[in-house]
Amino acid sequence: MDGYETEKLDALYARIEREGRAALLRGGRADAFLRHPEADTRMSVVLLFRPTDEITARVGGMLRDFQTRFPALYSYPASDMHVTVLDLLRGRPGLQKPAGETAGAYIQSIRRAMSACGPFRVCFRGVTVSDGALLVRGYPEETLTRLRQALREELRRDGLCPQERYETISCHITAIRFPVPLAEPRAFLELAERYRHMAFGVCTVRALEWSFHDWYDARKETLGRFPLPS
Repeated sequence: MDGYETEKLDALYARIEREGRAALLRGGRADAFLRHPEADTRMSVVLLFRPTDEITARVGGMLRDFQTRFPALYSYPASDMHVTVLDLLRGRPGLQKPAGETAGAYIQSIRRAMSACGPFRVCFRGVTVSDGALLVRGYPEETLTRLRQALREELRRDGLCPQERYETISCHITAIRFPVPLAEPRAFLELAERYRHMAFGVCTVRALEWSFHDWYDARKETLGRFPLPS
């Protein structure tokens, strides 16, 4: 995987699984909002990109295996699969999307940050299990790291500090969440192991989407689309 940021991301994905494994073996962290979506008013504003149809189809094939064995799981439809590049406004109940001058300031900051960063490739390979989700591992070229740092700097310069819980380095697709605790966590882990090194494909990211969406990307509004300069 020459050219991709594998070492630090392999360490990150391994740590996520190591820290979540004990909780997962007790059934995992269930998300009650998945059982009562009408009660979920959390929204966020993010920059993201979406994998290609080829990649989402391969992920979907894996998800069908999980759905057959574990029908109570929440599996992301292809239309909702995405990779978060940067959290701009953290998810919270009742959040309103940027408008007017604030929206204009975001647009200018994003454009400036992207002006020196061209398209980049991402290789999706294997899965990681956290305490509350199944993640498809993504490995981007180094351009994504530079782009994220440029976005942070430009946004802060305009007083629009990104609301990251921690500095984002991951490049994963969330594929499954748990509406209820897992009844057979060991069987879930065994099935996940079959996809540990699965090659889902490589895509070239040529644009970012500025999105106002809910926790699962099921409810969403595209606020803008920003092509990366060739």
